[in-house]
Amino acid sequence: MRLHRLDLTAFGPFPGRESIDFDALSGAGLFLLRGETGSGKTSLLDAVCFGLYGRLPGVRAGSEKRIRSDYAQPEVAPEVEVEFSVRGRRLRVTRSPEWERPKKRGTGSTRAMAKALVAEWDGQAWNALSSRLDEVGQLVGAVLGMDVHQFTRVAMLPQGEFAAFLRSTDADREKLLKRLFDTALFDTTVEQAQARKKELAEQVGARGQARQAMVAQLAGNVAAHFGEHILEVGREPLREQAGAQSEPTQREVPAAPGDSAGSVDAADAAERPGDPDWFERLGRHAQHGVDQAEALLRERRELSTTARVASDEGAQRVSDAAQLAQWLRRHEALEAGRTAADADEARLSLHQRGVAVRSELDAAASGKKTLERAVDGGHERLASLRAVPLNTLTAEGISAEDWNAYLDQSAEEAAERDAPRVGATLEWIATAEAAAESAAQALKAEHLAASARKHAQQRAAAADKARIAAQAARDAVAKAEQGLATAVDAAAKAPAPLQAPESWDAEHERAVALHGAAERAQKAQHAVGKAEEAAAGAAAALGEAERELDRVREARSGALVAVLAAELVDAQPCPVCGSPDHPEPATTQESLPVQLAEQTLKAAEVALAGAREQREARLTAVSAAQAAHAEASAAAQGFTPETAQAQSQAVAARRAESAAQQQAHRAATLHAEEAQKLHAAATAAAQAKDEALLGLEAELEQAQAAVSEAEQLAQEAAAGHQDLPSRRAAIGTWLTALGAAREAWSLVASARVQAATAAQRAQEALERAGMSAEAAAQAVLPQQQADVVAARVRAVAGERAKLQELEATEPLKRARLADQGGVVVPHDEALADLAAAAVQAAKASDEAATALGLVRAVHQDIERQAQQVARLDLEVGPLLRKSQTAAAIADVLAGNGENQLNMSLPTYVLAARLESVAEAATHRLDAMSDGRYRLVHVDAKSGNRKSGLGLAVEDSWTGVQRAPQTLSGGESFMASLALALGLADVVQEESGGVDVETLFVDEGFGTLDPETLELVLDGLDQLRRGGRLVGVVSHVAELGSRIPAQVRVSKTRQGSTAQVVGVGESD
Repeated sequence: MRLHRLDLTAFGPFPGRESIDFDALSGAGLFLLRGETGSGKTSLLDAVCFGLYGRLPGVRAGSEKRIRSDYAQPEVAPEVEVEFSVRGRRLRVTRSPEWERPKKRGTGSTRAMAKALVAEWDGQAWNALSSRLDEVGQLVGAVLGMDVHQFTRVAMLPQGEFAAFLRSTDADREKLLKRLFDTALFDTTVEQAQARKKELAEQVGARGQARQAMVAQLAGNVAAHFGEHILEVGREPLREQAGAQSEPTQREVPAAPGDSAGSVDAADAAERPGDPDWFERLGRHAQHGVDQAEALLRERRELSTTARVASDEGAQRVSDAAQLAQWLRRHEALEAGRTAADADEARLSLHQRGVAVRSELDAAASGKKTLERAVDGGHERLASLRAVPLNTLTAEGISAEDWNAYLDQSAEEAAERDAPRVGATLEWIATAEAAAESAAQALKAEHLAASARKHAQQRAAAADKARIAAQAARDAVAKAEQGLATAVDAAAKAPAPLQAPESWDAEHERAVALHGAAERAQKAQHAVGKAEEAAAGAAAALGEAERELDRVREARSGALVAVLAAELVDAQPCPVCGSPDHPEPATTQESLPVQLAEQTLKAAEVALAGAREQREARLTAVSAAQAAHAEASAAAQGFTPETAQAQSQAVAARRAESAAQQQAHRAATLHAEEAQKLHAAATAAAQAKDEALLGLEAELEQAQAAVSEAEQLAQEAAAGHQDLPSRRAAIGTWLTALGAAREAWSLVASARVQAATAAQRAQEALERAGMSAEAAAQAVLPQQQADVVAARVRAVAGERAKLQELEATEPLKRARLADQGGVVVPHDEALADLAAAAVQAAKASDEAATALGLVRAVHQDIERQAQQVARLDLEVGPLLRKSQTAAAIADVLAGNGENQLNMSLPTYVLAARLESVAEAATHRLDAMSDGRYRLVHVDAKSGNRKSGLGLAVEDSWTGVQRAPQTLSGGESFMASLALALGLADVVQEESGGVDVETLFVDEGFGTLDPETLELVLDGLDQLRRGGRLVGVVSHVAELGSRIPAQVRVSKTRQGSTAQVVGVGESD
């Protein structure tokens, strides 16, 4: 990073505009920033920091609002502009702090908001990158890779501060190093380790408490459930049930769990809860109770099963005997009606055969009647043909004698009802239809003649129209010739425009754009004024909030002091300083309660935060408005809305005049072109009309010839008739009659086939039934009688099938075997006794099962809680070891425990950085001290204090490490300067390797003797030879003679000025 130029106006002690051209100083490499005390040397360095970061360095941080020069005129705005290059980019940052400016209207002042602008040089012009305060700060920080604290340690080396750093304690060094080197990651690591330590310790404690709660709960369950009443569960009820049973089913009742000689005493099992053997004794006791209850349950279930089997067997024998008796009764009734049933089956069979034969006989009779009706209809159709004139068909080759003979024969067959010749009749009808169709085809000649006459009439009408159109087209050609001559003459007289109207478009667009930009600039100027007024109000509110916060903090401090003073007790140590003596306790009057003061402080902090946000929002709005105004002003190019509008109107008038001339010339030209097109079209249309007329006249001649030919054919087709319509009617009548006759005789043919088939099926049915037609008629019963007989037959068959199915069932088989074996069926009283015994035994079994469930539940509860305690015991061991490990790690990272150096992790990291700083500083100090001194990092403890950030000076003349406090004034200056340069090298490397090519060294040169000063200047000269520009800030006169290139700062009653000398004429 190299500085090129610094321009400042109304900044610090400088009332006017001062410029420092660092490029002019680069030729010398080393320059002196010289001036009397208080002249403003340090203010130039402040201007560099403010221009880059918007903040002042060191103790002056936070006073940016008061950096405007008190010597400047009221209307002069404070401003700093820094031009620098970094990593191949050349940037310029312009900043103006917040200040009070005179109002533009009236008296008084208004607050102008802080502004910033960063631009980049692209080789030809400066391009603005951003004008937002936050974006400018982020951009500069990202480009430089350093914040303001790091920059002041890398580019501005205040030797006095580093002299204090050299002699300070480890704790003070840590504060400075943390500002320069980021240790947030390591601080977070230590915090996370402490949180992990606390978390694991809490988990260990929680599991211990959970185990104690479980053991206490289990001990309570033992005391509650393992008393005498549990050990007696099920004893008396079971014995009473066993005594109530009959002799054959009663057995020995076992003793209850408490009666066993091996029973565990419950009181003994409940002693010493949580002991390692405690769970085992409880388990044995509970298992013993379960075993006894299971034995009792097995006994009760055996008794219940025996009683239930006896009761079920008795009930089954009674049911089987009843079913057998019912089956026997139904079988006897069926056998008694067998003769009548057989007679019904025979009569029903004869009826069914007669019904089948009668159905086929009825179908044959129906087919015969259908055939007779079809034959009568066919003869009627043939007889109707006598009314049709025969001359209709004679022309087609059909003999009238043959046709009349056939009709006479057909009439005789109908009268005698002989079997007709169906096939021959259909052939005669087909022949007659073919002749009629042939005659119908000849009638088409009349239709052709009519079509030809119509076509000829159409062609004649079209020819007449074509003659009229051809004459009109020739008239249009003559008229088009006259229009063409007139249009050509007008086009020759119309002048062309001197300048095309399109050439004015760009000028007109530019004028319109200027007018819009001028209006936007005017509006933006008003917006800037409003935004600045709003920002001034927000700044005033922020100042009031800051003052309110200071007042509240003082009130809170007073409240705390009052509380501490009130709690002081003689001879007891003070909680602040630790002293047992309290000679002058603080006194306050009318102090607020501490809680109220805290609440008021929080409210004031919230209000201050809101005021800051409001001010930042207003400042952002001002920046945006200023940027918009600057953009609009640049686009307006100095035009006002009025002048821009006047220019736009003038350009529009010139463009309109040119457009009118062009339009007139274009209209005349287009009119001539259109007349030429119309003349050409009229000529072509006239030629087309003439050609169309010739074609239509030819078509008319052809149509007239076709009419003559068609009329000749029509006269020939009407031979034998007065005219064609009468012949067409006769042929139509014949076709209709013949079609009806054909359909009638087709039905006769179909009816003959169906009648023959039905007769054949009737004969086959008689043969299958083995009876005559008369016998079949007699076998058929009336329908009602037949239904009754069929119902009786179905009922007998169903009953017989049901009895056969029941006979094969298990109950009837068991009943027959019991009857054959002489087994006695129990009576109702005995059966009731068996059922009551089974119910009593089942009840006793259920009660034993309930007792077993209770004992098992207690046993399972003991096992479950014992397992939970065991799992906790297994978890606590590893967790405890993990907690101990985490605690040890956390202590070591915090510098406690086994950390022998008492050095925390962040301190260890800073110690490594300090060691690098010491090595880099030694490289500088070795040259300045002629090889005598080296700076070394020391990490040894001192008393109970933590170690890690110590510094010592190693003297090669004595071989002894010395404390920095033992150095002389000149030696301290060399060591602190070397430390500052070393620290700058390390911070520069840590911040991303940005090469800082412009350095400032401040303070301390007056303490050096001539020889040491020479060595120090040689060291600084080495920096210059490395390509850097090094500025020495001092008022020592001897340096003025040693360093010719200077920035000389002079002060007067009117303020200070700065001038570059010793490098030629300053810019």
